[in-house]
This record gives sequence, C-alpha cells and structure tokens, in this order.
Amino acid sequence: MFGELVYHLPIDSTQESARGSVRVYKRSEQIENRLRSVIRLLRKGHYSTPMLASALKVSKPTISRCVLALRERGYSIRSVNNGGRWAYEIADERAKLHGSKGGAR
Repeated sequence: MFGELVYHLPIDSTQESARGSVRVYKRSEQIENRLRSVIRLLRKGHYSTPMLASALKVSKPTISRCVLALRERGYSIRSVNNGGRWAYEIADERAKLHGSKGGAR
C-alpha cells in the first residue's frame, strides 16, 4: 500500500478506516524503530550498507533510504573508507544535539 520512501504519514482517523489507520501506524512505527536501530548501530562504530542490512534483516536500498531520512532529520552521517571498504559513521552527534542541520560530508 505504501512505498518505502514514505517516512512520515499524516494519520487522520476520520479519513481512514480503523484497519487502515492501524496499518499506517504500524508501518510508521516499524520505520521509526528501524531508524533508531540504524543510529544505535552507528553509535557503536562503522557499518557498511550490507552490514546494516544484514543486522536489521532488510534490503540494502532500505538502508540507503534510512540513512537519507536520518540525514534529512539532521544527523551528520558520512561515508568513510574504512580499510578499503566503505562504511557509515556518525560524523558529529553534537550537531544533532544542538539542533543544527548536518549531512553528508
């Protein structure tokens, strides 16, 4: 019903059936949980797209969309060459804590 590119959905119970609202809510909840999991893993160290996908049991494109969504929310996530392999890291979490916008560097 909804594509993976939808990260925030307005939930209006007056326009959706009770079942439809639950589906939208569950979908949004799953995405938010996934985004939190990506941040939790990146706080522990460098993770490549395949490593994150394996850890979260999702596809590599889903991880790329998660990273994009987190960058749009102000997390400063960058790609680094980690011993010949590319991986993501949180560049400066203070940027998020102080409200400034971060992005790929």
